[in-house]
Amino acid sequence: MPKPNTTYANVVNVRTTPTELVLDFGFEGASEPSQNPEPEVRVIMTVAATRRLGELLINAARQHEKELSQGQMPAEGNTK
Repeated sequence: MPKPNTTYANVVNVRTTPTELVLDFGFEGASEPSQNPEPEVRVIMTVAATRRLGELLINAARQHEKELSQGQMPAEGNTK
């Protein structure tokens, strides 16, 4: 199985179709602010899959904040 590409993103835009959500991830540098940076990666997902992704992201953010508040460094690559 090939390794997935890794891309850093600090911008995300979401568009919808009748059956899917389109997530465009990109990078906006401090020296080059732009109203609409070009997406680096586009992910198209079903509504059900984006709901699950949303739950996973919320749980991961809560765990990360909890570890930081306890003075712990979050584990690298933690995918709980």
